Amino acid sequence: MRILHICYRMIISKELFGIKLTKIGERNGQKRKDTSYMCSKEYIPLKFAELMTVLDVPAEDEEKLRDILTKLCIEGKIYITKKGRYMSIEGENSTVVGKLSCNAKGFFGFVICDDENESDIFVSGDDMGDAINGDRVIVHIDDNDNAKGHRQGHITKVLERGNKVIVGVIYKEKERYFYVRPDNRKIYSKIIIAQSDAMTAQMGDRVAVQITRYSDKKKIFGEVISVLGQQESLKVALRVLY
Repeated sequence: MRILHICYRMIISKELFGIKLTKIGERNGQKRKDTSYMCSKEYIPLKFAELMTVLDVPAEDEEKLRDILTKLCIEGKIYITKKGRYMSIEGENSTVVGKLSCNAKGFFGFVICDDENESDIFVSGDDMGDAINGDRVIVHIDDNDNAKGHRQGHITKVLERGNKVIVGVIYKEKERYFYVRPDNRKIYSKIIIAQSDAMTAQMGDRVAVQITRYSDKKKIFGEVISVLGQQESLKVALRVLY
């Protein structure tokens, strides 16, 4: 641990995590130093508390460090593993960041890369994990030239959710649950609604649902925030469109 600490201090200056930490958001150079260490050979994937210790960050600067790491995650420079460890994606040519755009008529989509110089990556529905249309994701490239001439890969991490509210038609799911089938056919998953979260919605009503949770088993949970009316109503359809 002592060696790791020394290596880190050689790359990141004291002021980065010290008194001048408040200026980190304005200094992209310092962010680059942060991620360059995380993708260096000396770096061992660490949890937040371990980073606090290795960097010798004072308790009063804990939230500032957390903000820095959160911003780097949103920017797609680093990500958190399932075990809560921070990893960098820089230096990995087989991993890129982009926005998932699904096909409305099939069970597949493309990740539109953040880097405009990168070509889109084909992802089958089975390789999307818990990502849905509009999410910003990390995708691992498995094939640089598939049968149709596309790069192809699988999604390893969702960095940012692209949907907070989804409109769809509500149906009954057993005795205790409802589910909503999204109007947007690019969203393949149905949203599970507890009976207590369905408001006054009845079978066949078109509703607006706020997503409350994504589960590890690719299930999406939500709550009805507005009942728009019966799905066949022209008035309801116009409300959805406009």
